[in-house]
Amino acid sequence: MVWTLRKKIFIGYGITLALMIVVLIWALVNLLDLGKASDAILRENYKSILAAENMVYAIERQDSATLLLYLVMRIRHGNNSAIMKVCFSNGWVGQEIISPSKEKRGLSTKLKLGIITT
Repeated sequence: MVWTLRKKIFIGYGITLALMIVVLIWALVNLLDLGKASDAILRENYKSILAAENMVYAIERQDSATLLLYLVMRIRHGNNSAIMKVCFSNGWVGQEIISPSKEKRGLSTKLKLGIITT
């Protein structure tokens, strides 16, 4: 078999092209694996964000419940000036609160524009 210069050049380019194709395929496989890994990380981060939002919501509800309990205790003991500060700062004006002393008689306390009425 006679190896001409032209044949040697084509074989050299062929081997180089074959190696480039192998490297390209290897790079694509690694890129797909990396995409799957980043997808899993994003999914877990999203779940963490949802859990954090749920925790914040639960803490806000606990805070609101504590303030409401404080408000009911103040109504029971008759200190309306402190009650109005709590009501306005938490947006409870217009909501209905049942005080323990009036609960037996079926009465409720309604907050209207800073005035507690029964």
